[in-house]
Formats: sequence, structure tokens, C-alpha cells
Amino acid sequence: MELKIEKAINEFMIKFSRFYRSRDRNIWIECAYFKVYVRKSHHRVGKKIYNFIDIANINVEEKYRCRGICTSILQLLIEAYPQENIFIESVQNFRMDIVAKKFNFKKQKVCDLSYNLYRMAA
Repeated sequence: MELKIEKAINEFMIKFSRFYRSRDRNIWIECAYFKVYVRKSHHRVGKKIYNFIDIANINVEEKYRCRGICTSILQLLIEAYPQENIFIESVQNFRMDIVAKKFNFKKQKVCDLSYNLYRMAA
């Protein structure tokens, strides 16, 4: 991965850490080459409701797509916050299936065009 992309991902993690410790419930985290909308939320899995960190939107500049930004962000979040459940909302990108398998996410069908992914904490 290019050094400038790694720096942007590290910047994201610093900003996410501030958000995580804050009382804020949602935020756009903007970095060079991408921005991510995250939330602290609750979702039903089976018959129970759990707390989650939501990845509600990831917008990567077209020139920087398919360079591992999303995969790196998810990997770092899982490593830094192993106690947290992670929810990826309204997935419409088939490449997320690869990421989902890599990190043991499960699918939750929403409609014919999109689905959610979630990963329960270890």
C-alpha cells in the first residue's frame, strides 16, 4: 500500500479514536482520498438487540478505489476495538463479500439490491 494512503488510514484511526471516546453518536470522518460516516448504534441480531459501531458509508475517491482502504480500515478497527460489534450498513458493492469472508462478517438481507454485514465481538 502506498505511504500516502497508509497515512490517511492512520489519520482515520486517530479521528475515530476521538469519536469513540466522545459522547457523539455519529460523525463524518474525512481524510485524504476517502471519508467514512460512522455511528454508535443498536441493531437486532436474532431475537436480541446489541450495541454496534456502524460503518454507514465509505466514500473513496475513484482514483483510490480497490487499493485496500476499506479492508485496512476494517482490519484496524477489529484489532483496536475487539470488544465491539461492527455493522456495515446497506452494502451495494459486491467486493464487500470478499472482505466479509476475510473478517467473519455475516449477511443480513435488506432487499434485493442491498444487505447489511455484521461481526460480533470475539
